[in-house]
Amino acid sequence: MLRVGDILSGLLEWAPASLAWERDNIGLLIGSADREVTRVLVCLDVTAEILTEAVQRGAQCIVAHHPLIFHPLKSIQTDTTHGALLAGLLRANISVIAMHTNADAARGGLNTGLAALLGIRNGRRLDAIDEVEQEQGIGVVGDLAEALHVRDFLSAVKKALGCSVLRCTPFAEDRLIRRVAVCSGAGSSYVPAAVATGADAFVTADLTHHTFLDFQSDILLVDAGHYETERLFISLCAEELQRRFFEDTQKIDILRTHTDTNPVWFT
Repeated sequence: MLRVGDILSGLLEWAPASLAWERDNIGLLIGSADREVTRVLVCLDVTAEILTEAVQRGAQCIVAHHPLIFHPLKSIQTDTTHGALLAGLLRANISVIAMHTNADAARGGLNTGLAALLGIRNGRRLDAIDEVEQEQGIGVVGDLAEALHVRDFLSAVKKALGCSVLRCTPFAEDRLIRRVAVCSGAGSSYVPAAVATGADAFVTADLTHHTFLDFQSDILLVDAGHYETERLFISLCAEELQRRFFEDTQKIDILRTHTDTNPVWFT
């Protein structure tokens, strides 16, 4: 029988802890490594709705992209949303594993997957972990198979990521996009790196007013949404688990969440 520790070990072979941002909080955040597992639920964020889904679907372990516990806890007050969620997970004996910036930077991880989804070829990292090894690191930049007019490119991004809306810098209608950089989630700190590569466009999320203002003459900035640029984690992580645990003696069910945890709505 597989245990939580086995699940974590397999995931860390895919996305080693050494790839994580030094202040990140990854790994086993709730539960015991010795807990037996027959079902794992993969999601982006751990919420009360995700807890309910895990209980209803019989999952003993949740693998999430975003850490449920990030800042040091001074108290766990069960009359708060966060405290009640932590207490509920403990009562249900459901373990929680977080695979965050290590999954972003991994070979075959979230940034690689995002680039592939947008049709970027011959990608290299914006921020390689090792300058000799370009398969690991944050962000990817590469070229489309053929240049697209800007509106066609934006339509392709919306379709690929399932976005209802995009935020972007002003553009000329005849502008062509060939070289594209991407960074899943909050990528504002990588805008200068994207510009330095000569990218025509940078697809990321959580860009501020002043970032748009400061770089509008340098590159087409496209804010596609944090959730929209990261939900690919669910399929990537589930596929990775399915590849690793397939023998009859190690058979477990890998469940992809049915719950939409996007905290941002557009009306």
